[in-house]
Amino acid sequence: MNHSSEVVELDWTGHGISVAHRATRGLREPSPPIEQREILYEDLDAGIVVGSSLFCPASTQMKSEWKDELLTVQQGRATIELADGGTISVQAGDTAFISAGTAHRWIYHESFAKEFLWLLESESGVPTAIKIDPELELSPSRSPGNDVLLTDTPECKSKILYQRTDGRLTLMLWSSTPYRRRSASHAKHELMRFISGAARLRQAHGRTFSCGPGYGVFVPVGADVAWENDTDVLKIACFVS
Repeated sequence: MNHSSEVVELDWTGHGISVAHRATRGLREPSPPIEQREILYEDLDAGIVVGSSLFCPASTQMKSEWKDELLTVQQGRATIELADGGTISVQAGDTAFISAGTAHRWIYHESFAKEFLWLLESESGVPTAIKIDPELELSPSRSPGNDVLLTDTPECKSKILYQRTDGRLTLMLWSSTPYRRRSASHAKHELMRFISGAARLRQAHGRTFSCGPGYGVFVPVGADVAWENDTDVLKIACFVS
């Protein structure tokens, strides 16, 4: 488990603790251990948990949880069933978001692995559950400032997908033309999932993370990170304060 300013790569390693859930299908026990969970970063004072999980085929009970969850499926298929009768189907490569207070249950159709970010907070706004569509149209947005840029100002675009009314979490799609910026301290926690293009993140101590399509990385608040992308890049970005 990590609680530092080190950048964290997101991936299921095959390790973790057993976690029981109230299941309704496929298992005899009322609360069987259907999940193996690995915590990669945890700051309970801030209510932030980042990790990965592996589930066996099963269904959970309908319930509402006091946490926002951003998740990306690494393997398998599942259905998120909502209290209003709606459903969201997810499979490997999909990213979804479920806000605190949204009543739902999971149906895991097969062995299912995901990486996740949780914000352990009460609901803040209308209960929301979405699967992120990377084809959504983006609008021009603010570019990095001249105080950090090492190249010409890039053209940046974004679309906010969800924002807590208390301002603690903002989820968006973000794109940029090529640019480089010097190392700077991250003002917020950020989980990023790359959809297209490639970028390099370099920490102050010298470690470099090469990020391409499907790559997920968590940058904690306070991390000193430089950025460089030689091609246009599109990513999902979730900022937490």
